[in-house]
Amino acid sequence: MMDASLLLEWLKSDDATIQLEALEQLCTMILFSDNVDRLFENLSPRLFIPALASIFVKFKNKDDVKKAREEKEQSQEQKTDAMSDLDADQLLIAKMVEESEQSQTKFKVLETAARALTNFFDASSTCSKRLVQVQGSLSAMSHYILHCDLTEMLQKDLAEQLVKAFEFISSREPDELYKAGALRAILKLIKNGRGDGGRSKLFTDTITSAMNIVNRLVTKFRPEGNSANSANSDKNEDI
Repeated sequence: MMDASLLLEWLKSDDATIQLEALEQLCTMILFSDNVDRLFENLSPRLFIPALASIFVKFKNKDDVKKAREEKEQSQEQKTDAMSDLDADQLLIAKMVEESEQSQTKFKVLETAARALTNFFDASSTCSKRLVQVQGSLSAMSHYILHCDLTEMLQKDLAEQLVKAFEFISSREPDELYKAGALRAILKLIKNGRGDGGRSKLFTDTITSAMNIVNRLVTKFRPEGNSANSANSDKNEDI
C-alpha cells in the first residue's frame, strides 16, 4: 500500500489520473481496515477529509470558469464566420471528443472521492465535521446532485454515492447541509429518478437514503417559522 504522506500528495495533484490512483488506494485502505484507531492514526481525518472535500470545490470552480468561457465564445460569432463549414465541423467534433474524455475522467475522480468520504463516515460519523469546515464543499456536492444527468452512468453513480455520504452528514450536520442546498438537490434527484411504469432509475437503497435525508432536514427546520416554510416550499416545488 502507498505511504500516507505520498497518498495525500497525490490527492492534491492537478493530474486527474494520479488523483484517481490515490483515491482507489485510499478507498481500499479504509475499507479493509479492521481497527478505527489504527486507521485514523495512519490516515488522519484532519488531513484527508479536507483533501477529499477540496477535490469537489476545485472541479466546481473549473466548471464555473469553463461555463463563463463558453458563454464568452458564443458571443464572438465572428471567429467561426471566417472558417469554412468543414473546418468549423472538424473543430467542433474535436472539441466534443476532448470534452467527453475530460468529463468521464472528472466524474470518475468525483465518484471515487465521494466513495472515500463515505468510507470515512462509515468508520466514524464524527468525520463529517471535518468536511463542513471546507468552505464550498457541501455546495459543490449539492451542485453535482442537482445537475445530475441520470442517463449518464458516471453522473448517476456520483449522485448516488453523494446521497450515501449526505445521509451520514444529515444525522450530525443538518444545518450546514440545508444551507448548502442539499434539500432541493435531493428532491430533484428523487423526482428525476422516477422512471416509466413506476420503475425508478435509482437503486432502492439510494431512494431510502434520500428520503432519510429529506425527513431529517424537514424535521430539523419544521419548528422554526421561516426555515420551516422554506423547507416545505422546496419540497412542494420539487415533488
